[in-house]
Amino acid sequence: LDVTLITNGNSATTTYAIYNNTDSNYIAEDGTDNGSTPVFQTSTEWGTGGVITITGLTTNTPHQFSVIAKNRDNVEAATSSLSNNTYTLAVQAGAPTVNGATTTTLDITIDTNGNPATTTYAIYNSIAGAWINTDGSSTVTPTYQTTTEWGSGGTITATDLNTSTVYQFSVIARNGSGTDAATSSLSNASSTLAVSAGTPTVNGNTITTLDVTLITNGNSATTTYAI
Repeated sequence: LDVTLITNGNSATTTYAIYNNTDSNYIAEDGTDNGSTPVFQTSTEWGTGGVITITGLTTNTPHQFSVIAKNRDNVEAATSSLSNNTYTLAVQAGAPTVNGATTTTLDITIDTNGNPATTTYAIYNSIAGAWINTDGSSTVTPTYQTTTEWGSGGTITATDLNTSTVYQFSVIARNGSGTDAATSSLSNASSTLAVSAGTPTVNGNTITTLDVTLITNGNSATTTYAI
């Protein structure tokens, strides 16, 4: 996160210490955690325009900061008010895993990639061009939920899929302030099961041949059959 000092009219020689109120530590010259020891620098020393990038923060977590000003006689002013509560970004979700195929459903498991439990995710069916709804059905708009809300172990059953059809899914992670991470890689290509073929019809008999006609029973054109 970038923290910008507000000098409030102090002279250029005034020095400032920055405190991470969320993690209870002062900020070092390079933006890292400096523990309980304050580091005082001028606004210019902290960075161009008084901006310092704070590093080592927890993913998708709200943070607040405050600042203490000190004059040349080392007398500190009162601590500033807290900054706005700002979230770090969520990391890109991993490619989801897909298994548990039936003729019309597939189980999708979200890979959080280390995001905290409060992170929400939307699941996209890249083959059908549709988002997955809370009940596993398809919808035109993304639905964001935590992995727990999606289901035990972050697994949701996508329903109403076509029989014997290959599907791939992707996931988008969102942080607490509604900012999306990059879309995950696509899942493994997984197919729903074929339904049982219908009873074939037999006709066109000659002395040595018979014509056998397959009954696909609604399976997709890519389905293969043995007779």
